[in-house]
Amino acid sequence: MKTLEQIKNDYAVSKGYDNFCDIIFDFDGMNIHEVSEHIDEVMKIYAMECLKRASENLLNSGFFTIEADKVITNENNIIK
Repeated sequence: MKTLEQIKNDYAVSKGYDNFCDIIFDFDGMNIHEVSEHIDEVMKIYAMECLKRASENLLNSGFFTIEADKVITNENNIIK
């Protein structure tokens, strides 16, 4: 699983920035609402990665079935 720092920087690169700090300090191009939207998106990606890791750990333990894995990683489980 990627670290939070890796997720933030990968997201920033996908938006045309060098790293996530560049998004935070882009005062000329964005207002605080836009910065907040970027942070929200990163947190959604992070939450989904955590759910995937949790489901993988449960599957590896033999505790859950494949169907349970699909429920755990369902995008509807991410708060929007």
